[in-house]
Amino acid sequence: MKKLGIALGSGAARGWAHIGILEALAEDELFPEVVTGTSIGAIIGAVYACDRLEEIKSVALSIDVKTMLYEFVDMGGRSGMIDGNKLSEFIRSHIQTAMIEDLRVPFACVAADVFSGEAFVFDRGDLITAIRCSISIPGIFTPIYHEDRVLVDGGVVNPVPVDIARDLGAEVVVAVDINEGMLDRASKSVPRNYLERIQASAEKSRKDPFGWVEKVQDKVAAMTPEKLGSMKRWLAPDPIPNMFDVLGNSLRIMENQITESMLLIHPAEVVIRPAVGDIDIFGFNRAEEAIAAGYQAGREALPAIHAALGAGS
Repeated sequence: MKKLGIALGSGAARGWAHIGILEALAEDELFPEVVTGTSIGAIIGAVYACDRLEEIKSVALSIDVKTMLYEFVDMGGRSGMIDGNKLSEFIRSHIQTAMIEDLRVPFACVAADVFSGEAFVFDRGDLITAIRCSISIPGIFTPIYHEDRVLVDGGVVNPVPVDIARDLGAEVVVAVDINEGMLDRASKSVPRNYLERIQASAEKSRKDPFGWVEKVQDKVAAMTPEKLGSMKRWLAPDPIPNMFDVLGNSLRIMENQITESMLLIHPAEVVIRPAVGDIDIFGFNRAEEAIAAGYQAGREALPAIHAALGAGS
């Protein structure tokens, strides 16, 4: 059969779907011989190339909001909210191959030069540096200075790097686009009984081992609407999107448009679009849903992949 390559797209938390897709392919004895990725696709692609997909899946399924805050977040400087050192160390602990050249399959990931607008392709050198550059969401992670360039998330220029997979020798490329679909606006509506919800949250927080959350929530729950005053604007869910909603959806729209253009220029034999449109940019605690959606989409794509590979011809 022809050499199979896979291009794993950017899309932050939606990228857990890549795990399910790769699992679906493996069940059908399809093992990509070339892997490329952008942003979260770079992480999952590197993990696959290190043969550690099951390990990262277990980690993904265990992540909750508290883990995200305490294990992955370290405050950044003037160029980004998060410095990214904790995340880099986390990735390094699960990817024990230091150099791209030492991976079991050809691998490359994409970053973007924030000044020139050019794509920067990592196909050799330090693997963690490559991934850290590729995942640097503008405004969220601090950019990385590398070879006299300032590099940010590759989704800015090439969200689904099909062309890079071909450059590495792939004859049939499966593109995975995880940016299609829109967040449900209904989830941003203001609940009528928001004080009752705050009280329920306070009750739930009694299980919190740190204690301080419980105290804060109890005080808030005891307040009446009159006492809340100006705090009401901050405590009540709001139909107006917050900063992360705006940034996440803006990136999704941009990357979706770029992906459509790039797939016209560099078409893939098969395009997989898992149903993860309702997962927001920081919904990393929803790995189970994303992986399941990826698995289902991967299974549905199997006939097209086999046809493209010429199996049985």
